[in-house]
Amino acid sequence: MAPNVNVVMYDGTASYQDDLGFVRHQLDELALVRVMGQFRPVDEIRYRNLCQKEQLLLARTQGDSVSD
Repeated sequence: MAPNVNVVMYDGTASYQDDLGFVRHQLDELALVRVMGQFRPVDEIRYRNLCQKEQLLLARTQGDSVSD
């Protein structure tokens, strides 16, 4: 039986740290599902989307630090 993975939606007003923390938490939960052998195709798609979101957030931070 797969563990309960809660998919939580958030609004666009969250801060960078909140966004990054949210994305990483979701990635951690999906990694647990993968380790348990319960990874479904839909989980793979979500995982890839979250990885892209994490990369975008990190790139935004690097861009912000360069412009300072």
